[in-house]
Amino acid sequence: MIRIKKGYTLLEILVVMAIIAILLSMLIQVMANFRRTIELQQASDLITSSVNETKNYAANNVLPDGIVIDDESIYAYQLVPQSNDIERRVCQKIGNSIFWDCTISTKVDNFISLENNNVLLNTVGCDSMILINLISDWQVENSGTYSDSICEIELSHKTNPEVFRRFIFDGAKNTFEVKYGN
Repeated sequence: MIRIKKGYTLLEILVVMAIIAILLSMLIQVMANFRRTIELQQASDLITSSVNETKNYAANNVLPDGIVIDDESIYAYQLVPQSNDIERRVCQKIGNSIFWDCTISTKVDNFISLENNNVLLNTVGCDSMILINLISDWQVENSGTYSDSICEIELSHKTNPEVFRRFIFDGAKNTFEVKYGN
């Protein structure tokens, strides 16, 4: 007697469904990692291009509209890291003063203007940085005074605290560099 098989057994269907479930869970994890990497790369690119833009402004003494240039003053750009953004302000130091006034303009530029807030910035060794106009001298602020020390900004993601990029501002060498990974 010949038996004609008309369908699949329950065991065969369950095995196929288990394989599909495993493949889908792997795909979801890969897509989540891809999205996280894209968000971090966008933020990294925005920070790097904005710092380079600030360097060009400072080198050419470009100031926002509405600021009247005083011959006795020195101007600079201040970069202030926030929890998930970096703000840029214009500062002024009059004559021989040791204090920078960063309230001379109401214009504040934000570097990372993304809709999501999944990017985290952590500063190591500083509160803010100043790039002095015309001489392009980086100085790092810690507790109110600026010096030639080092400031690091670590870029990571909320869902994965592993550091994606490090932005290093070195006041002694007057350099800005990007380090990848840990």
